[in-house]
Amino acid sequence: MNSITINQELPIIQYLPLTRARATRKFLNKLNNKNVHAILDLEDSAQDPFDFDGTRELKKNARSGLLSISKSFEEELRSEIYIRINAMNTEFFEEDIEVVSAAFRNGMPIKGIFFPKTEDYKSVQVLSELFINQGIELEIVPMIETKNGYEGLEQLLIGDQNNALFSKVHYGHFQTPFMKISGK
Repeated sequence: MNSITINQELPIIQYLPLTRARATRKFLNKLNNKNVHAILDLEDSAQDPFDFDGTRELKKNARSGLLSISKSFEEELRSEIYIRINAMNTEFFEEDIEVVSAAFRNGMPIKGIFFPKTEDYKSVQVLSELFINQGIELEIVPMIETKNGYEGLEQLLIGDQNNALFSKVHYGHFQTPFMKISGK
C-alpha cells in the first residue's frame, strides 16, 4: 500500500460568503485557529441568478458585510485573507474597490485580491494601480475563467516577469466548444 505524505506548507483555502457577516466572522476565527486561509467573496456567493435586482441587493449586503467584518480585527492572524471582487467589466467593480480599500484602512489584514475573468496583463496592472494610488499594496491573484484568459495566460505570465504583481494564478471554469478527441 502506498502512503501519501501531505506537505504541511500547502495551504488550505476556503471561500466564504459575505452576505451573512456575523457567521462569516465566526468562521474566520475558526479557520484562523486551523491556519486555513480565506477568500471572502463579493462575487459568486452574492448573486441571484433569477433576479438581477436581487443580485444588486446581495452585492450591497456583501459589501456591507465586508465593512462590518473589517472593524473587528484586533488579534494577530495566522491565516491569510483574500477578497474576491467582481470582474472589471461589471457595474459592481468600482464599489468593490472602494469597499476593499475602506476595509483595509479599517485595519483588516487583507493579503490580496482574487481578480475574476482576468484576460490580459494590462487589467492586472490597472487593478494594482487603483490600490497603489491609495497607498495600499495587495497581491493580485488573476482568475483564469474564460477562453480568452486561457489563451492569453502565457502573455499574462510573461507580462509580470519583472513586476511581481502576482505570485499565483487561480484556474477557474470556462466554457469552450466541444473538441473532437483524436481516435474517438
